[in-house]
Amino acid sequence: MAHDHIGNPPPEILKQLVITAAERMTGVVIGADANAHHTIWGSSDINERGVEPTFIIAGRKEVLDITLTIENTDLEIKDWRVLGEHSFSDHRYIQFYINLQCPVEKPYRNYRNTNWSRYRTNLLNLLPLYPIEEVETPQSLDNVVETFTKACNIALDRSCPLKSQRGKKKPLWWSEEISDLRKSSRNLFNKAKRSNLNTDWDIYKVSLKIYKNEIKRAKTRSWKAFCESVEGCQGIARFRRILSKKPSNLVYLKDEVNGWTHSSEESAALLLNIHFPDSDIPNNLGINQGFTCDSSVVNNIVTRRKIKWAIDSFLPYKSPDLDGIIPAQLHEARDISCNWLTPIFKGCLSLGHIPEKWKLTKAETKPPPQL
Repeated sequence: MAHDHIGNPPPEILKQLVITAAERMTGVVIGADANAHHTIWGSSDINERGVEPTFIIAGRKEVLDITLTIENTDLEIKDWRVLGEHSFSDHRYIQFYINLQCPVEKPYRNYRNTNWSRYRTNLLNLLPLYPIEEVETPQSLDNVVETFTKACNIALDRSCPLKSQRGKKKPLWWSEEISDLRKSSRNLFNKAKRSNLNTDWDIYKVSLKIYKNEIKRAKTRSWKAFCESVEGCQGIARFRRILSKKPSNLVYLKDEVNGWTHSSEESAALLLNIHFPDSDIPNNLGINQGFTCDSSVVNNIVTRRKIKWAIDSFLPYKSPDLDGIIPAQLHEARDISCNWLTPIFKGCLSLGHIPEKWKLTKAETKPPPQL
């Protein structure tokens, strides 16, 4: 709604928004710098009504900012007011409350603060060194996986309990110098507002410019330091996620010989052949079709040494799947993990069965990328 915009307000995109919201019975709140130089908003001539100005510069205070809401909406706006605190702009903050049920704050767990000594102790108390139940049937395999998963989750919960978010953390680029500049700028703004002298407004503008320039420099330094610290696949992947507007999730894997895999079975076979190259498993392995292995082949494929190597190949704080287990749990209790994972993986190959808990996924798979 700029004053020099061609055409009468409101713009066409805003009209369409309101029409669509009315059709869908959806509430709309519009906070606008409407440049509404009209007495109906309390601008200039009728400030005696007690309306707080929303735009303040040297020698001039205007009511330019308005808040609109669609009729017949479920939104209940209350306590609308102009805040007195400095916004570091010509416009002031407008605060109002919407009477809606707020979402429950989700607790979080910082895995890096885990007491791993306590975790190992708890896991030893919850689990025997080896599975008591023999892995001879698909049901027994599911039971062993369920027991191991549950014990890992309970031990982690006791050694790294969930926490609630407390306040908002300062960004990495924030510093004491910036904090002092912000405080100084606010004080100068309040002084200029009270005195309304041009000299005070000039001093405030200089202070505000220094504050904003320091923020820009701090952000630039922080971004440069992050870019220079990127090393390895993990950092590059994170860097790509930050810069990408349309991130794509890799679902299928690329074989150096045959190209991209086209099914989850081929992906599983490729992973098995890469991680266990000494095995005699064919490349066209069909795990979901009841494929089984001879015990001698299974014992050759799955060994404690290979299980330990596979555990150590993962970065410790990768995000958990639906079972809630992160690689660090397997790292910190390596002996117990190997004692349980060895019969579990042997059972998977000998029975041709994937535990039901491992079949759960967070999202559906997507078709392979087109090259």
